[in-house]
Amino acid sequence: MFGIITLTTDFGYKDEAVASMKGVILSINPQVRIVDISHGIPPFNIGEGAWVMMRSLKYFPPAIHVGVVDPGVGSSRRAIVIETANTSLLVGPDNGLLLPPANELGGIKRVYEIENPDLMLHPVSISFHGRDIFSPVAAHLSRGIKIGEVGPPIKVESLVPPPWSPPEIRENLIRGQIIHIDHFGNLYTNIPIEKVREVGSVFEITLGDRCETAKLVKTFSSVSRGTLALKDDAYGYLEISVNLGSAKEMFSAETLQIFSLKPLHQ
Repeated sequence: MFGIITLTTDFGYKDEAVASMKGVILSINPQVRIVDISHGIPPFNIGEGAWVMMRSLKYFPPAIHVGVVDPGVGSSRRAIVIETANTSLLVGPDNGLLLPPANELGGIKRVYEIENPDLMLHPVSISFHGRDIFSPVAAHLSRGIKIGEVGPPIKVESLVPPPWSPPEIRENLIRGQIIHIDHFGNLYTNIPIEKVREVGSVFEITLGDRCETAKLVKTFSSVSRGTLALKDDAYGYLEISVNLGSAKEMFSAETLQIFSLKPLHQ
């Protein structure tokens, strides 16, 4: 049994969709605690949803995590439940959304496709699986049903891959992607900070049509105002920032954009 269900969606905060999901969950398990991770994921942005879940879920005790950023709802895409190595369960669409957080929770142990109609809310809407499939399944799982009751097991290798590629790391070049841009204009990447430290401390950054030089620093204030810097994003990955400025504006950056770092040996 699980005492916590978290919700991450791109439904926004204006409409009734999230409240409907919570109502379904509480109707099945009135004792469960529901925690909102975010409902401000940009519409249809699977990468942003995966990033938010990846960074936040590891701080919870074992729980059930529902993710709904699902532009393929109603299509042939599968509905799945992932059991992770730390015993948490991830419930949502098979579109790459759940894989990065699953890896942060110790990796995937087992995966099942949701097919059992007895665990769904009927009639099942073709466009609101968050309410009619993912929420009731999560609620039933929180009450202690066995994961195998949701449907048949499926191979991990058959899952849709994450929305971003692994970084390419060489001795003289690192290539990665921008995963998230916050409202300060800081750029968050998929490159582990330790891999950057192993290669150098001063880098030439090529992003889009612009090439800049930046140092690896501990804090924003380690460089002067308006200066580009590289730092730990507090979660173990590389962050590209401008002290009291915007790296997004400096590079005209966009999420999932590829960039490169070339160490400058001084």
